[in-house]
Amino acid sequence: MEGAEEKFWFGSKKFLARNPNAIVLLEFNPHRLQNPESVLDDIATIYPLRYLWSDGKVYDTTREHLIANAKGDWMLVLANRPFK
Repeated sequence: MEGAEEKFWFGSKKFLARNPNAIVLLEFNPHRLQNPESVLDDIATIYPLRYLWSDGKVYDTTREHLIANAKGDWMLVLANRPFK
């Protein structure tokens, strides 16, 4: 889905609402989005903002952190369940 992450997010909200146990990994690069702040704000209304790091762990984050530290792609973890 390279380059269509924003469209995917806005197009999948009904599916995700019907499937609250779904876990989605969503590539996120604010430099490729028209309005990355809006996308993250919208995601945060449904899911906590979290990313999967190269050490295999999932970390909580903020919109500001994801945008300010974007040197490449983030792998967002969209899930309502907790991660340790």
